[in-house]
Amino acid sequence: MSERDEIIPETVFRHEMICAGRVPHWPEREVQNASDKIAGWVHGTANTHVDALAHIGFLGYGFNGHRHEDMVSMEQGVKRCDATAVLGVVTRGILVDVPRKRGIAALEPGDYVTTADIEAEAALVEPGDAFLVRLGPSQGRGDQGSGDVHGTWAGLHADCIELLGSRGIALVGTDGPGDCYPSPLKGTCDSPVHVLCAVFWGIHLIHNMDLDALSMRCAEAGRNRFLFSITALNVPRSTGSLTTPVAVL
Repeated sequence: MSERDEIIPETVFRHEMICAGRVPHWPEREVQNASDKIAGWVHGTANTHVDALAHIGFLGYGFNGHRHEDMVSMEQGVKRCDATAVLGVVTRGILVDVPRKRGIAALEPGDYVTTADIEAEAALVEPGDAFLVRLGPSQGRGDQGSGDVHGTWAGLHADCIELLGSRGIALVGTDGPGDCYPSPLKGTCDSPVHVLCAVFWGIHLIHNMDLDALSMRCAEAGRNRFLFSITALNVPRSTGSLTTPVAVL
């Protein structure tokens, strides 16, 4: 969660107490109890989450050539490629701090990461790695007057996914929505990073990460590789999951 939560607070995340002290249906009980429930919107630009491959389809098809309508429905949820595929992932992570490399504080909304920004780190990639790209903390909520339904956000150019996919990457994470909005390929595809990852390469995307502390630690240590772990909630038939990724240097 971040300062962007206030966009649509009741939709993004909700925390509600059920009881605190006496249990309503057992008031004479000598043991006190505290309980609550939480609910959150999985996708969007506020909560840190990982996408299931079924989250995205393109021209009617999803990952591995499945018809997207055969992968997910309103009645059954996800039937193929749900978020349980990332129940527990422990792998090597590689960080690219693009603003630091460019000598700026953050990418401006609407700017995008190119292959030139990541090619040195991409050369280090081995199959199964996680590739994390820091865009910078000043994403805000984007320019809602841009004419794009997503607003205006910094992100990756689609060419970056072609480069990483060819190296066998397993996960790609950013501190934004992944795609650059409006898309530089608008007219062809409005979310090409999502489409290439979920439909064509089978790469799980992680969104809205907090990469600032990790960037500082990596810079201090003079390294950009570390142990990386992520897990989804064990909710079968889900299109994604809220998550708290962990990096260990």
